Amino acid sequence: MYKKFTIKIIVIETVLLIAYSIIVLNFKMFYMDPEYPMWLEVKQRTLDKTNNDIDIIMLGDSRAKAGFKPNILKKYKINSINLSVGGATPVEGYYTLKRYLKNNKAPKNLVLSYTPTHLSNSDGCYFARTVPFDFFTDSEYEEVENLAIKFNAYYILNQHKSYLDYKYPTIYGKHFIEGLKNFRWLANNKFLEDSKNDKGYHCFGTKNKAIGLNSEAKKDKFITSKLYDYYFKNILDLTIKYKIKVYFYVMPFNQSSYNIVKKEYVMGYENYLKVLASYKNVKMNVCNNIWYLSNDNFGDPSHLYKGVDFNTLKVFNCIKQ
Repeated sequence: MYKKFTIKIIVIETVLLIAYSIIVLNFKMFYMDPEYPMWLEVKQRTLDKTNNDIDIIMLGDSRAKAGFKPNILKKYKINSINLSVGGATPVEGYYTLKRYLKNNKAPKNLVLSYTPTHLSNSDGCYFARTVPFDFFTDSEYEEVENLAIKFNAYYILNQHKSYLDYKYPTIYGKHFIEGLKNFRWLANNKFLEDSKNDKGYHCFGTKNKAIGLNSEAKKDKFITSKLYDYYFKNILDLTIKYKIKVYFYVMPFNQSSYNIVKKEYVMGYENYLKVLASYKNVKMNVCNNIWYLSNDNFGDPSHLYKGVDFNTLKVFNCIKQ
């Protein structure tokens, strides 16, 4: 009797573990972090094989995600999409663009926009989002991590982890429990649908005014990351190969941050953009330097909210010129 009971327990536990593993590794919309649908929408859009003529692609981080709203340009008969994702660096940008170009017609114009933080020695969101969100293929993860070692930049990612650690379902336990408790699949499905309808645009903070400081306001010196520099130049190589006009647009700071950011930091960032602008024969047009909008245009210290319409038109005007 005891033996049969033990066998039943083992069988039940095994079945539950298999079911859990299948769900957490294959159905991440069911429970994953609220930003997961944003990344999934971009991934799906790059994998969809279309023959669409796209005038503008925005590619960058969360400030670019919140600062460029494609639907604003419909009245100008401009077909645009936003392929930015929160926390992205040129690492994510390169593989996003490469995958998009493999499956779609090249856009007429590419606008790149990365904050100073995401071009310097910051950690980005590689192990917080890029890896657990299954944004890359295994070979791409291997390439990133090998290059990080080559450039002595693995600390930027996380020196104690590898993408292989995220092949084990147990690592998602906390996310899974939180997802069930908060009925995350409902919000995630709505987020995904909204992202599709907004062509990749997403707002982060939604306050009427943001008087706090962004991350750059707390930095002393801009130091270029060799890893991010490598991937940025790979993005530029793609624009040469596919004959895409490329621009760099600096998203605005809120006024509180602009007022105290150190001049040395600003100069370091802007000088680096000048170097990139003269890379090979790409002739990247840098639309602007670090600038600001009043705090009431921001939903939080880093991201535009009410100011997105005005900013989207400024991006468009840079391309028109």
